[in-house]
Amino acid sequence: ERLNHNTAELLKLRNEVTQLRPLRPEVAELKKLATQSALGLAEWKPNQLVNVGRGTPQEAMQTFFWSSMTTNITEMRNSLIGDPSDPPTEAAIQEYVNRSANQQETKGVAKIRVLSQSLNATDEVQLEVQMQYDQSSGQVNAGSGVSGMMTLRKVNGEWKFLLTSTRDGDGKVIGVDLANKSSAR
Repeated sequence: ERLNHNTAELLKLRNEVTQLRPLRPEVAELKKLATQSALGLAEWKPNQLVNVGRGTPQEAMQTFFWSSMTTNITEMRNSLIGDPSDPPTEAAIQEYVNRSANQQETKGVAKIRVLSQSLNATDEVQLEVQMQYDQSSGQVNAGSGVSGMMTLRKVNGEWKFLLTSTRDGDGKVIGVDLANKSSAR
């Protein structure tokens, strides 16, 4: 009877190990995200931005800003995901992409910095990002910068910026925007 019990327990433990093995890389990545120091946070000048994919939150950030500055609408769209709790329509997301591609917000940017990174959940990270403007840019915040919190979510192995619905005073959806809060610095 004891042998049967031990055999059953061994099979149960083997099953648990089999289920946990695929999670090892994800656990290692989460440890890295959770313990990343301020010294390891990214900083780019506009001419340093390239499409590096979306394997990490900071790679997603660089790719998103690269796509914004080069008006690569396809990559901009691929960098975004709607908030699943209140999903925006595909048309609203595409309108956001088109509007962002035509904005002058990234003109005159001298530097983009990730100021902080915090892990909200296993598949969600919040980055505090600052765009510093060149003094001669003509931007309202020239010589200083604008910072904001941006939320990224991991979907199918890629980090993407979370879009939330914006609503008017009556609660009607009037558009979408990045899940963030901006402030001048």
